[in-house]
Amino acid sequence: MLKELLRLASGLELGSLKVDSSLCVRVRSRRAECECCLSVCPTQGIHIGPAVEIKSCLLCGLCTAACPTGVFELHENSDGSVLLAVERLAARWASVVFACDRSPRSVVRRPDRVAVRCAGRVSAELLVAALSLGAQAAYLYLDPAGCAGCHGKQAKQAASTAVAGAQAIASAYGLKAPLSLTAALPPPRAAAGSRRPAAEGVDEGRRALLTAVNGVGVKSALKVALGTSAPEPGFAWRHSLPKRRRILLEALARLAPPGPAGAGGAGAFPWPGLTLAGGCTFCGACVPLCPSAALKLEEAGEEGRLLFYPARCTFCGLCLASCPEGALACGREPALLEFLSGEPRVLSAACARRCAGCGRPFLSTD
Repeated sequence: MLKELLRLASGLELGSLKVDSSLCVRVRSRRAECECCLSVCPTQGIHIGPAVEIKSCLLCGLCTAACPTGVFELHENSDGSVLLAVERLAARWASVVFACDRSPRSVVRRPDRVAVRCAGRVSAELLVAALSLGAQAAYLYLDPAGCAGCHGKQAKQAASTAVAGAQAIASAYGLKAPLSLTAALPPPRAAAGSRRPAAEGVDEGRRALLTAVNGVGVKSALKVALGTSAPEPGFAWRHSLPKRRRILLEALARLAPPGPAGAGGAGAFPWPGLTLAGGCTFCGACVPLCPSAALKLEEAGEEGRLLFYPARCTFCGLCLASCPEGALACGREPALLEFLSGEPRVLSAACARRCAGCGRPFLSTD
């Protein structure tokens, strides 16, 4: 019954909002405690049980920017359409302004405005992408008076989070372009010329970034722990790198190389990594549960390794909540080049052993 509900709910669409319940961490595990979408929904219209249900919706898009695993997607005013508008405007104007249609007329009529459902639906990834597409500055417009009667509290909170995240990424990457949430906008200014970073500024390793992170053994990630039976035919959790993460990786690949700290590998990406905090038994529970396939169990001869891919991790916290041994914890931030390389970090290594009783193989760190 649960499988049938998930199958039906994974393609649920409400108006212009698509919901994929199979990517929700709370649907995947009862141990998960994520409330990202619940905390920003202005109507409190999201219910999470065996599937994600939308009981009321304003199509504001706040949930699309808040969800770390990409459960929600707007069809109209999608991230893709927003980026197309940014690219078009950045070719003519020095800055871009993200603002909703309910903004004051003077803002709505700005030639450098990118129309969005709500300022709170703009993610940190979209702001960084705007810089990579040639914008010299990116502003999120939030009207104190107008927002108060709309999605005010939630929109401001979401927009503030997005700007802070974008500023942290830009700082780690050595970018000085203004990124701000404001009600006082500078006048539009024509671009002096194309500001898109030159293609030769990206080395071949970074050029291959998308290929690397998009092709990281999704099929392998669906396998259960070494020596156990395969998942039931016809049913497996879906693994998908969220579009927001793809947008970010594409944006970083377009930008010029990091500054001296990043170039030396010492610069840290401003998001948490993953580390081993206890004895991993290689049960494999974390691997199939991870929505973005950031974890992988790899067997090589008589050895096994638990691998972590920082570029794929959206820090949803599901692996931390689901590990029966409590062996995983938030760890050091990945070095900038470690993140950009798409290469994995070895969390734990083990050797193959055989059970003295039944003779079945298993992995052991002893």
